[in-house]
Amino acid sequence: MTLSELEAELNVQFPEKLHKIYGSGVVLNGFELLPAEQIPEHIAYMEQWFFDFLEKEHGFIRRKDIRLIPFAQISSVDLYCLLYEENLPEPKVVFWWHDEYMPVLIGRDFDEFLYDVMICAAYNEEDIHGEDWKKYYQFLSEEYQKKLDSIPEEDLPYAEEDTVRTAVNIWEHWKEILS
Repeated sequence: MTLSELEAELNVQFPEKLHKIYGSGVVLNGFELLPAEQIPEHIAYMEQWFFDFLEKEHGFIRRKDIRLIPFAQISSVDLYCLLYEENLPEPKVVFWWHDEYMPVLIGRDFDEFLYDVMICAAYNEEDIHGEDWKKYYQFLSEEYQKKLDSIPEEDLPYAEEDTVRTAVNIWEHWKEILS
């Protein structure tokens, strides 16, 4: 299954740069792109664990105006997802740790997500002169290339505070969890 076929099946439009990254084979910051044919399985997993479990066990009620579609993972259950919201032209990118109740915003759009990935790669001491870094850099918009270029190389690992990291409320209602 291709990403285009998956888009048709799910009735969504993925960011164009996601298509390009899928075709490039580039890996940065340790995350693994999910094969297109496995994405429906991950959506089903999210429905079962993240949504059904949290709704049944904790009284959470998911917002009806959102849709989460995973596209990459770090471990077998920690997922990068596209967050589609009604009335927004482009999806946001969130990261959902399997043991958290709310995903974390990584990018208000896919370009900002790519910038975040590069900053995190520098923070994790990946080779900022290596081929994967150079390939990934080409995916950045001109705005984020300039932003990245403006950071002195020795400061790149500490630029993470310049990235977006906030919880995203995907719930209409949740009961307070008592410990």
